[in-house]
Amino acid sequence: MIHQKIKYSYWLLVVIATGISCLSYNKLSGQVNNLGLPYIEQFTKQSYQGGTQNWDFAQDEKGNIFVANNEGLLSYDGTHWDIHPLPNRTIIRSLCYDTVQKRLYAGGQDAFGYFTPAEDDGQLQYIDCKNRLPANQRQFTDVWNTVL
Repeated sequence: MIHQKIKYSYWLLVVIATGISCLSYNKLSGQVNNLGLPYIEQFTKQSYQGGTQNWDFAQDEKGNIFVANNEGLLSYDGTHWDIHPLPNRTIIRSLCYDTVQKRLYAGGQDAFGYFTPAEDDGQLQYIDCKNRLPANQRQFTDVWNTVL
């Protein structure tokens, strides 16, 4: 009987020690190791003040993020969002950044052109390229892909 109590006490001690070590390990390793993982930040529609759908993304050499959105072009400089609607107030579907000419080409509903910083204040301005097309090809639906 004493031998059985010792055996029972031994196993109870092993279980308690294992439980304590597991709890201690979880406490010590409670921090997630983010080394090598990209930083991800999520934004709500209310934070960027744009439309519900985002269609395409581009990034310039300065790290600015550009988003093709239902309400126009969204730009994010790492601190705040700006919105740049197209002159015809339609959806932008596709983006492509030209690192040589520093232009952000955008295609949308019946729209094709590029955004470039204005010389006077540096704000993005839209340059329409539809007028460069033959007159009989200037009406179209969506530009889903913009490539250089």
